Amino acid sequence: MPGSSPGTSRWIGSVVAALALLAATGPAFPVNRPNERFTSLPHHRQLAIMSRAVGRGCKVDKTFFDGRGKTSLAEDHAFWTVACNDGRRFLIEIAPDGHTTALNCKVLRRMGENTCFRRF
Repeated sequence: MPGSSPGTSRWIGSVVAALALLAATGPAFPVNRPNERFTSLPHHRQLAIMSRAVGRGCKVDKTFFDGRGKTSLAEDHAFWTVACNDGRRFLIEIAPDGHTTALNCKVLRRMGENTCFRRF
């Protein structure tokens, strides 16, 4: 570059190379493959899988995709709210490694978290 030092040119070249590498590697948020596989299943299979994820005698009859975490420990985790046929509701977290966690919505509400059946 005219008028710039060799050190500056190398630095700019490094930045351009790093940006090109970032652009070539895809989106900033990696894909949550277990959630992708889950969403591709027929609805009756989704209900059965969520029933197993909740356990506790829950037969899931309604699912709602709340969204995907974007920050901190929840980054790239998928969150679903499910309703059991007995009226109980649970927030299900699907981690990118496939692990699931079920949290009772009633307990979450008592803790001041009203995240069930809310898109984020």
